[in-house]
Amino acid sequence: MTSDRSPEGRDIGAAWGRASIARIKAVDAVRHLLRRPRSIRLTFRFDDSGIRIIDRTPRLKPARVSEPLATPPHPAKIIAEVRSPQGAPVFRATLNDPIPQSVEIFEPDGRPQRVASVRSTGVFSVVVPVDRRADHIVIEAGENVRLAQEPFALLPEAEPRRRVLGRFPLRKGRWG
Repeated sequence: MTSDRSPEGRDIGAAWGRASIARIKAVDAVRHLLRRPRSIRLTFRFDDSGIRIIDRTPRLKPARVSEPLATPPHPAKIIAEVRSPQGAPVFRATLNDPIPQSVEIFEPDGRPQRVASVRSTGVFSVVVPVDRRADHIVIEAGENVRLAQEPFALLPEAEPRRRVLGRFPLRKGRWG
């Protein structure tokens, strides 16, 4: 029969248990660090009253790499730009047709064709990194972007220019 005591009289089972518990806690701490959100999926809704955030979903995966911040955004694109409190860009992503101005239809022979069709409501999302420098996100349309929806349309005589479609705070605790 074996004893649970060391030659010095200490309880080996208790010591082994404490070491195992300490090891488990260390592993759990590392897992917790790895499970912190590395990015946030922001879901936006647009309608006749403008754009608003309707959901903020923390993600374990990192966001894609930012587009170059030193170069100006493409004039024919809509972008999402995370900015610091001073307004300096921290992250930029080009959005792929977030406010559609056309739909794809198929000809009888199966060929696709784009036809002008404006949707009055819709949803789009963008994934941004979790960054301590982030203060707010700006959705901005390039000077060559033409949007027919009422809150985003330029007057016919208006000079083409970059314009902000929406600005939303990203304060600590407001990610999710």
